[in-house]
Amino acid sequence: MNCFRQTFKNCIPIAIGIVAVGSLAFGEMNKDQLIRYARQTVGSEEALNGVVTLTYVGKIEEMADGRKGTIRMVLKKPMKQRLEVVIDGVKEVTAVNGSEGWLVRYDEASGESDLKIMDYLNVERMLINTWENLNFFSEPKDRFAKTKYIGEVEHRGRPAYQMETHYLGGTRYIRYFDKETKELISSLTERGLETVESGMIESGGLKFPRKIDAFREGKRVHTVRFDEIIVNDPVSDVVFDFPIKGFKP
Repeated sequence: MNCFRQTFKNCIPIAIGIVAVGSLAFGEMNKDQLIRYARQTVGSEEALNGVVTLTYVGKIEEMADGRKGTIRMVLKKPMKQRLEVVIDGVKEVTAVNGSEGWLVRYDEASGESDLKIMDYLNVERMLINTWENLNFFSEPKDRFAKTKYIGEVEHRGRPAYQMETHYLGGTRYIRYFDKETKELISSLTERGLETVESGMIESGGLKFPRKIDAFREGKRVHTVRFDEIIVNDPVSDVVFDFPIKGFKP
């Protein structure tokens, strides 16, 4: 799937992605066929359409500056997301509640916290990312977006199909799928961040990546390794709402 906003210093851009399960027979490729085959590598239509919430828990490793951290991301349909990142004793919580967004930075040593309201552009990016991660390659039906099948290319040394989704405002996801297996080779954003997925975690009848490596201009930015991915864990809407005064994440 796809990449997060890169607006705040410690927020980690991440792609939650798909692991293929095998080779699929097909005729001449087009957009609708490629979407269908890509979704099949994740799970059945029943399982995919039955997703209401996703919870990812993992570690941030191999950052360019040598730091490490932890990450927890919660997504809920239709358009809610909460991302918690802890690095060097500083916890950042970023969330959107479907229309608005906020960021809290909390220093665990001093107990000081700072609340910021996200601007429209960053809220929109996070909402788009939320939709992409919860809908598994489906073509957006609103938010002024268009998905296009580009054609056959070679990517990372493998024959591939290229597909792009463009949103009004400039957000763009470029995806490359292995020609034979239809597995996702990598995803690239309009900001030049490429994510490559590997390994597998099975949960809720679906297949997810265990590890995600992020690159910019060919250089590794970070690695995220997931310990647990939970499908349809009950999540209250309260966790996405604006925090009250004195909130400690």
